[in-house]
This record gives sequence, structure tokens and C-alpha cells, in this order.
Amino acid sequence: MTEECEPASPPAVDPRVAAVFDDMKPYLATAAVIGLCGAPTELAVPIVRRLLGRTGVSTGPGLVELANAVLGLAVVRLYRQQPARWARLRDRPVPRGLLVLPLYLILSPAMAARWERAVVLRQRSPLWGAALSPVGVVQIGVLAVTISRARRAKRTGAE
Repeated sequence: MTEECEPASPPAVDPRVAAVFDDMKPYLATAAVIGLCGAPTELAVPIVRRLLGRTGVSTGPGLVELANAVLGLAVVRLYRQQPARWARLRDRPVPRGLLVLPLYLILSPAMAARWERAVVLRQRSPLWGAALSPVGVVQIGVLAVTISRARRAKRTGAE
């Protein structure tokens, strides 16, 4: 005699919490895309500096990638605040100039690696640079804001 086990139903999700996560998805996606585009350069620069026999940690790629992430999040915020304005742009074909954006996101950190004034800890190995990822900090910050808002929405609904 075998008993059939029914699959457990997923736990009910508070609609307010789900709304918070839906609201934050564009921010998380933007930070993730920018981080993925610049990650190869951020990982390669310390290795290349080491192979070339240079010392010091190059912060240029991380700073440029951080600037790209902040700008990307600002554009998403502008889009979210003025959806009618952006809806008109969405209906048009993608401008050819916008197609270079991914190329810019990949190459701009690489170009910043040549900026010698952005090298810190000159006596250290450049491999210390692999421990620094400002866009990772932005991603963690956006995720922390999302979780904080979800908790606040859940608490507000429970009261």
C-alpha cells in the first residue's frame, strides 16, 4: 500500500512584497548588465599588470564601471518617473548610435586601465585589484534596498 505524495504548494507571497520586487527589477537588471559587461576587464587588468611586471592596484576600470552603473541607474529612474515620455521613444526603431552602448560598457573600463594616476598601493601586487569591485557594491546596495523595502511592506501589511 503506497501513499502518493502530493507536491507541496509554494508558500503564499504577500502581494505588497511581490510589488516591491517587481518595482526593483529594472534597477537590478541594469546593475547586473553593466557589471557583466565590465567584469572581464576588471578581472583581466590585475593579471595583465602582473604579467607586465607593474606594481600597484589600478582603480581606473572600477571607477569607470562605477560611473557607468550610477549613470545607468539614473536613466532607469528617469524612465520610471516619466513613462509617457519614454513610451514615445520605445515605439521608434533603435537609433544606430545606441548600438555602441554595449561596446562602450566593455571598452571603457579597459581604456581606464591605462590611466596611471588611478593606480593606488604602488608597492602592492596588482592582484589586489581583483578584490575591488565597485559595481558589486552597487549591486549589493540595490539588493539591500529591495530587501529593506520588502520587509517594510510586509510589516506595514501585518499591522
